[in-house]
Amino acid sequence: MKKLVTRENIFLMLLIVLIGQNVFLQIRIGKAIEASENANYNAQQAILQAEKATNNAQAAANWASDASEKAEDAARNAFGNQCFQCP
Repeated sequence: MKKLVTRENIFLMLLIVLIGQNVFLQIRIGKAIEASENANYNAQQAILQAEKATNNAQAAANWASDASEKAEDAARNAFGNQCFQCP
């Protein structure tokens, strides 16, 4: 009967274990890369949404300024403010 624990068998088992470990690590690295790509995409989407929010806030500020100017004009043009000689 042949001996199972020979130098060649030990090298072969070690090679199989190393190949298995390599495949395992490649799978984990692939998942980590995919997760980082997803995080990058989500960050880019967050930047776009923040830019849209900034633009909307600026537009709202412009509308509020215009409304304020129109309210001031209306107050100046009101009848009570135009009648300086009324009793």
